[in-house]
Amino acid sequence: MSIHVHRRTHVAIGRGQSMRRRDFLRGVSAAALASGTLSWRDVMAAESKPLRKQGRACILLWMGGGPSQFETFSPKPDHENGGETEAIDTNVPGIQIADRFPNVAQVMDKMAIIRSMTSTEGNHQRASFMLHTGYSPTASVKHPAFGSIVSHEFDATTGQLPSFVRIGQRFRNAGNGGFLGSDYDPFVMAQAQELPANSQPTTSQDRFQRRLGLLDQLEGHASEEHLRKQIEDHRKLYSKSARMITSAEMQAFDLSREPEAMREAYGKGEFASGCLLARRLVEAGVTFVEVTAGNWDTHFDVFARTQELASQVDQPFAQLIRDLDQRGMLDTTLVVWMGEFGRTPRINPRGGRDHYPKVFNLAMAGGGVKGGQVIGATDESGTEVVERPVKVPDLYQSFCQSLKIDPSTENMSSIGRPITIVEGGEPKFVSNSGVRIYCVPCEAFPGFIANVYVLLGAGPPTLVDTGSGYGFSSEQLYEGFEKIRDEFNEPFELKDVKRIILTHGHIDHFGGLASMVERADAEVCIHELDRRVLTAYEERVIVATKAVRVFLQLAGVKPEMQQLLLDMYSFSKQHVRSVAVDRTLDDGDELDGLRFIHTPGHCPGQVCILIGNVLLSADHILSKTTPHQAPESITAYTGLGHYLESLDRIKKVDGFELALGGHEDPIHDVYKRIDEIRVSHEHKLDKWAPTLSISINAGGWR
Repeated sequence: MSIHVHRRTHVAIGRGQSMRRRDFLRGVSAAALASGTLSWRDVMAAESKPLRKQGRACILLWMGGGPSQFETFSPKPDHENGGETEAIDTNVPGIQIADRFPNVAQVMDKMAIIRSMTSTEGNHQRASFMLHTGYSPTASVKHPAFGSIVSHEFDATTGQLPSFVRIGQRFRNAGNGGFLGSDYDPFVMAQAQELPANSQPTTSQDRFQRRLGLLDQLEGHASEEHLRKQIEDHRKLYSKSARMITSAEMQAFDLSREPEAMREAYGKGEFASGCLLARRLVEAGVTFVEVTAGNWDTHFDVFARTQELASQVDQPFAQLIRDLDQRGMLDTTLVVWMGEFGRTPRINPRGGRDHYPKVFNLAMAGGGVKGGQVIGATDESGTEVVERPVKVPDLYQSFCQSLKIDPSTENMSSIGRPITIVEGGEPKFVSNSGVRIYCVPCEAFPGFIANVYVLLGAGPPTLVDTGSGYGFSSEQLYEGFEKIRDEFNEPFELKDVKRIILTHGHIDHFGGLASMVERADAEVCIHELDRRVLTAYEERVIVATKAVRVFLQLAGVKPEMQQLLLDMYSFSKQHVRSVAVDRTLDDGDELDGLRFIHTPGHCPGQVCILIGNVLLSADHILSKTTPHQAPESITAYTGLGHYLESLDRIKKVDGFELALGGHEDPIHDVYKRIDEIRVSHEHKLDKWAPTLSISINAGGWR
């Protein structure tokens, strides 16, 4: 008998019988794989531009000149390097900050402080550029500012208001649209308390529109090739300006519309007005606002000068966080307080502190950042980072995670070379539940990388998957553990692992388990449907080999290809040993803040793990490829039907903002990626199913 696909509905089998489309899907992918028509390594083609992340925004409070960490959020009152600055308690027990910030101390529960920032750029211009763009400046490439990146990724330049606004003066080498173009340059306001210059029409609306039309006609007659680009840029500029001038949303710039009580809550001064304006602009749809407070370059008289500077910043900074929180905007608005570097631990003869990029601090709030925490630490003197050093690329990885931007996105530079939003950055992620997640890539097989994850802060130290145990896989895993200990100053070693969770029973994820269990006294956890793969691996190889041989014969695969595929099983049998399972997992189980979601399709017992706003997606959702699905005639709970049902199950789960797969790169827009995968499979089915003829026995697909 032959089967033929009817689009989107059922499959006719002949003799009046029919098969549900879902059941057909469970078998068709494997047959297509065997025949070579569908590759499990097909790269997903993005069929739409990145969508604007509705409601997401960033406010950068830029402390130009380089604020002293000792006089802000990392005081050292018990050391001579701390000088006159005292520490005060915050509303989070155990966390203290400098006495110059009493208002900020009362919103510490909504903030995170990083005390272990480190850089190599000690020049104002170079350091400012690096902190604004994520890259050190070069002569050949003009990297865009992060505000321009956000505007570009959110596709936010078509609105009535500018998508990127800078408020204040003294923006020294802060970057602009760079190689993204002038469309993404910031709209600069020198004074927050004054409406932007030339922002109101000086004539009637009709006359204003006629003038624009006349200008467009005049420029339209220009035919010189060398003028066309200039004219096009000019048209974009005045078109954008015209939209802004005639928009009712321009009232967002008018601080006089704010109640007097709210203006008093922010305080007096230009920085206070800038913070209030930033909130108004974000509320109106602007995606990135930068507010500057300069003069933090305290080479002399550091204690008196920082007291004065902090008095201008403390109240509006704290009120901005309160205001965003009360309006329900803090969860979607990332607020960052930072400067270009820190100041020297030793006080110079003029009573000041000089440039010190080796150690500095910053503060963040909102945008999914967990409040009430301090990240990293320095030694007693404040000279060296001794815990969890954070470099600028690491920081930008965090920014992107908060704003749901993929840091690996490439944009074409002016020299014709694609450049990623973030280059580098450590493989460390922190969920909003406080779990620290470290990714350790290892070569499961030559040229094939598998990701192993170390979880700290979710019960006992936990390992998710173990790699294949083949070749250098385990050696690379041990080196990764050493890096976590040495570079991140985490007190972690293999012997500390007390729990090993296997996401599914495929050799590239559990092949190294036996050697791990020998070195660590850890319980082993896996879903019930994959348990026997671990406990009776030798038996499973024999059973699977027979099933694969039968399937390949029925599928018409050539004998030499059959043997090549079957050799895979005999190869793995030489390198993998059975291991006892201590705990079986099921859908909906929770364990020390980890929630397990059963996602069969690629493997019967595959589970994804939800950790706050981070999803460990195993092989179920990958950034570039879709996993293969075996036929159910070989293994139950596999096949495309189960896989798509599992995708739908994940899509119904709310709250995660990042997916970390068993292979490939992090996924920063998981729901979009799920849609891409489904569209790709639907496209393949529509293309191949009408012409695919499959011989099946009377029992149908199983």
